[in-house]
Amino acid sequence: MNTNNQYSDEAYNAILNEALSSEPDFKLSESFADNVNSQINRESVLKQYLLDFLNYLMVFVGLGILTLAIFYYQNSDVIIMIKAFIKENYTWLIGCNVLLLFVLFVDKVLLRYAHFKFSKKH
Repeated sequence: MNTNNQYSDEAYNAILNEALSSEPDFKLSESFADNVNSQINRESVLKQYLLDFLNYLMVFVGLGILTLAIFYYQNSDVIIMIKAFIKENYTWLIGCNVLLLFVLFVDKVLLRYAHFKFSKKH
């Protein structure tokens, strides 16, 4: 028996028996279990949608890196031209990438989550 506990096993059993044999002092709503279940579903669905978005993002980043690696090994002059193009048009490229990232996020996360959330209301 653990000497750090101030109650013995018999005291725990007595407290547990008293708690289980008497009515609680509070009442839960009729839809409490449904609300908890829908909250858990909503969180797991949102997590899954975010993971899908990150998977797509990593695939696109990986394909970009693979393309640059192929260009580098075939002809390093192409890399020099790509660097010059990026230096000249970096603001336009950043804007396009942010726009594409936003569209991908809206498509893979926000629209799917909104559809899930509002379809459960009916």
